[in-house]
Amino acid sequence: FVHMRHDNIRDVLAKLLSRVVHDVETEPALLPLDGEETTGNTADAARLDIRARGFWRHGQQSYFDVRVTNPFCATAMKSSVKSVLDQHEKEKKRNYNHRIMTNEHGTFTPLVFTVFGTLGKECNTFITSLCQKLAEKNNEQYDDVLNWLRCKLSFLCIKSCVRCIRGTRVKVGEKINEYISSDFGLDAFNAFR
Repeated sequence: FVHMRHDNIRDVLAKLLSRVVHDVETEPALLPLDGEETTGNTADAARLDIRARGFWRHGQQSYFDVRVTNPFCATAMKSSVKSVLDQHEKEKKRNYNHRIMTNEHGTFTPLVFTVFGTLGKECNTFITSLCQKLAEKNNEQYDDVLNWLRCKLSFLCIKSCVRCIRGTRVKVGEKINEYISSDFGLDAFNAFR
């Protein structure tokens, strides 16, 4: 269930990214290292969760990796939620940032969430930028898009936590269809009626 914990979040973010940039791929393989020295993950079969061309800068590859963590597990009990999120972001950066910058000539953003929906610093920056682009593209209010996406992500995080506790009722290999809105303001309005 560890991979399932973040797959729904990855899929929703990839669908939303594909609305604002045209070249989006999930689970992209990184270029193999041909004797080049790099730090972090040096496996030839290394993959990240999402690749999107032109998100941060026009024409440049942007790579994203999702992690969902429990800040109240035994190993993190003595740390604050913020420091747990920072620690996971730094670990992801240590594993992938140098390789992405030197081999892929792109940018890397770790998307770290808690099981309760709290976002890491870089993830919050990404969500803010994504919502701005979605609001402009769909001619929606930024606040409506941000509220909708934060609510969606919070429920996906909680759903992933519940799935780890009780398992899933979906048959192996069956995909869960996630609803992606085309009118964020209407969804937010109907949710609070």
